[in-house]
Amino acid sequence: MKKTLATAFVAFYVFSIQMVKGQETWKLIWFDHYRPNQLFEVVRTDVSKANVDNRVFNSWCVPIDPNSFNILEKVEIAGDEHWKVPPEFLTAHGLPMLNERWFQIMDDERWYAARVSAK
Repeated sequence: MKKTLATAFVAFYVFSIQMVKGQETWKLIWFDHYRPNQLFEVVRTDVSKANVDNRVFNSWCVPIDPNSFNILEKVEIAGDEHWKVPPEFLTAHGLPMLNERWFQIMDDERWYAARVSAK
């Protein structure tokens, strides 16, 4: 039951955030080194959970097709086990917050914020 509900929520969320051609928005994008040919948009997080692995983090994401939008600007948010920009950058752009502990657990991953527009 939980899996069905989660699948329905993700499907609804993805449907509800379809972009209009030319519309600009910021996305938090995650590169999972276990799946190097797939990009993920982080749609939510729970910073109260300190010990999160790739499987749990992936449950907060939806796969995205980089060919469906134009990247207008890209900012590396975190990698190499630390912040690359102040965490307030995420809040200022309405993006889900990250927990610095996750950078140490998932130390080969990269998080980027991208200002994108629909093609």
